[in-house]
Amino acid sequence: VVGDSGGIVSRGFCPICGSRLFSKPPIPELIGIMAGSLDDPSGFQPGMDLYTASAQLWDYMNPDLPKYAKFPPPNNVVAADC
Repeated sequence: VVGDSGGIVSRGFCPICGSRLFSKPPIPELIGIMAGSLDDPSGFQPGMDLYTASAQLWDYMNPDLPKYAKFPPPNNVVAADC
């Protein structure tokens, strides 16, 4: 898939059920893991709201988080504490 930057974004899917597991943008140190793919996602918290331009009216967005209409610039992306 071509991302907002024009670079290739890879997506990984479960070979059994087809659920999306991760997205890999063309930023070497970044990978997006779908929270629903984790056995216990309770150790992670959202850090920003992405693609708000295409959000649905019913979608809850935490007012305390930074918002981006599309994908943020690389210098705004923060690594999670692992």
